[in-house]
Amino acid sequence: LNELIEQILENLPDSVRESFIMSRKMGMTNKEIAKAKNMSLTGVEYHMKISIKIFKEKLKDYLLIGF
Repeated sequence: LNELIEQILENLPDSVRESFIMSRKMGMTNKEIAKAKNMSLTGVEYHMKISIKIFKEKLKDYLLIGF
């Protein structure tokens, strides 16, 4: 499962991957990411939405939903 997660992460668009890593692995807030990347908060929120959507789709067979 960890290998699949890393593969999904590697295949994210570059900017989306950067935002995701900054958030989930580095513990930065969306506001901090926006400032560090010189982009809008809305843009960072959009990146996070895209990355989470991709992860959910690719990992759907591994997720326990509605138990």
